[in-house]
Amino acid sequence: MSDQTPLRILVVEDSAVIRGDICQILKRMSCEVAAAENGRTAWVILQSLKNDPVKLPDLVLSDVNMPEMDGIQLLEKIRADKQFTKLPVIILTANKEELLRMTALCLDVNGFFIKPADKAQL
Repeated sequence: MSDQTPLRILVVEDSAVIRGDICQILKRMSCEVAAAENGRTAWVILQSLKNDPVKLPDLVLSDVNMPEMDGIQLLEKIRADKQFTKLPVIILTANKEELLRMTALCLDVNGFFIKPADKAQL
C-alpha cells in the first residue's frame, strides 16, 4: 500500500450511469472521487472548497453537453478564477466536433478525450 495521498478528482457528468461508471473506475484506481451532475453543481462544489485547499480536487474531469452549465462554461469559470487557473481540466465528450476541441484548447484545457472512456484513458 502506498503512503502517497490519493488523487482527488471531481467528475462532472449529467448521465448518472456514465458518471457512476467513471467514478467506479477511478475509485478502483485508489482515487478520491467527488461527482457533480452539471457544471453549475461542480462550480458550487469548487467554491465551497476554495478556503480548504487540502480538499480541493487535483483534477476536474468534465463532460461538455450538460444542462444548466456545460463543460466549456465550467472551464471558462475555472480559468477566470485566480485560485483555479492551474487546476487541470480534462474534457470527456461524445462530441467529435473540431470547433469544440479548438475552443477547449484556447481555454487551456489539459486533455480532451472522446467517449466512451476506458480505464486506460482514465
